[in-house]
Amino acid sequence: MRKCKIWTRALNAQGYGVKRVGKQGAVRVSRITLAKKLGRPIKKGMLALHKCNNPACYEPSHLYEGTYRDNMLDYMRASGNNTGERHPMARLTEKQVRRILKLLGKVTYAKLGDRYGVSMSTIGMIANGTNWRHVKHRRK
Repeated sequence: MRKCKIWTRALNAQGYGVKRVGKQGAVRVSRITLAKKLGRPIKKGMLALHKCNNPACYEPSHLYEGTYRDNMLDYMRASGNNTGERHPMARLTEKQVRRILKLLGKVTYAKLGDRYGVSMSTIGMIANGTNWRHVKHRRK
């Protein structure tokens, strides 16, 4: 694999290179580079992912288009967390989310939130598929 090309100008709080683009404001350089590589805009809902896991990198051969789920799986592989349990910023594990999904309709959002240490709105977002949408649940 080629060596990373590191953006040495403005970085955002997460360490991604950013560049001001017209009325759009600050745009991640990796997104600009990937769109040029693909010859088209990045599809709606898709991300510019880094094979090198270096947010400041904008080497075209290191970038590819993928989903949020792809990004989390890449993160877990790179960090050695291949259990798929949870992202480091998440309060819940997939196992807990599956349990919450099973309890929906039997227990109130407030009680579920208290039980798992999250807000009622978090439970609601799990219920309607806004959060943790990659966790599949078959309703009976």
